[in-house]
Amino acid sequence: MERFGKPDEDGWRLPIKEEFETLINKYPYGFKDEQGIFDNRLYLPAAGYRLFNRSMKIVGLGGEYWSSTPNASDRAYVLYFNWCEVCRQYDFRCNGVPVRLVREV
Repeated sequence: MERFGKPDEDGWRLPIKEEFETLINKYPYGFKDEQGIFDNRLYLPAAGYRLFNRSMKIVGLGGEYWSSTPNASDRAYVLYFNWCEVCRQYDFRCNGVPVRLVREV
């Protein structure tokens, strides 16, 4: 987790939780065609997430994306969204949550 908070050779990295908060507060959010859409600039597939027991949750209905910010020794913050809400929360690191890398432009 710590390694992904640092940029790779091309500058890509996991966002920090504050970047999720900026996204949530600055851009309007909508849900259409199994995607979370922020101000028509960022499209997040509603890929759901996988629990530690390999069962899939909310596929097509919402999703989570990891941040590089830990919440506890076994958790990290995620951007969570579904058809009616978007928020920052945390999830257990043992769950399979997609990533969306960012870089400075």
